[in-house]
Amino acid sequence: MQTDRTEWMESRTSRIEALIREWLADPDVVLVCGRWSAGVIAEIFPAGTGVLTPQGYDGRFAGVRDLTIPGTRHHLHLDLGKFRGALFLVAPSVCFGFRPSFEVWFDTAERDAIDLAGRPSSDFGFAIAHPYADGRLDQPKVLRYLERFVDQQRRFPDVVDLEFRRRPREEASVWREIGDCVWRVTEGEPPGVDSPPDPELLCQRLKRASMRVSARG
Repeated sequence: MQTDRTEWMESRTSRIEALIREWLADPDVVLVCGRWSAGVIAEIFPAGTGVLTPQGYDGRFAGVRDLTIPGTRHHLHLDLGKFRGALFLVAPSVCFGFRPSFEVWFDTAERDAIDLAGRPSSDFGFAIAHPYADGRLDQPKVLRYLERFVDQQRRFPDVVDLEFRRRPREEASVWREIGDCVWRVTEGEPPGVDSPPDPELLCQRLKRASMRVSARG
């Protein structure tokens, strides 16, 4: 039984590692460390150059990696073995005037452990850098974010999840644009309606899309 659990944890660590490496290769993301609920957030802009070292230890430290950026001495020590999954989160952010931010957090606690800011109980993740341009949603960036969710959940359904969170008075036009992006990813074209879509229905649509892609594969 212990051997089976060890093999499962090693397999989960390898899936988490694959996800992080894919995010590090994206030049349009910012690496986020810390929790705003604890009073501090650090942002690092690796610009697609971040490097995750290979496995260097066995046993209880098998998940330990270093995340480095060439040309700098700054680095992070990570223990991928402590991450339970990757949560894609679209939620209001003070950085954008409480318009949605597009993030992925690597959870170290149960998924229902959400702080008051709507963020998961996690200290490490990525966010789309500058998701708005000239006051409008940068749809190509958001489309890549949503397409990555569909692809990564299709490949790793046991560790990848998605949540949309909307403030009651949040700007309706932003959510209409997000809805257009979801429909482009799932149907190839926007729905052609003016009313802002329900975030939970958008979430369900993307999850069903990943299941359809998986079934075809």
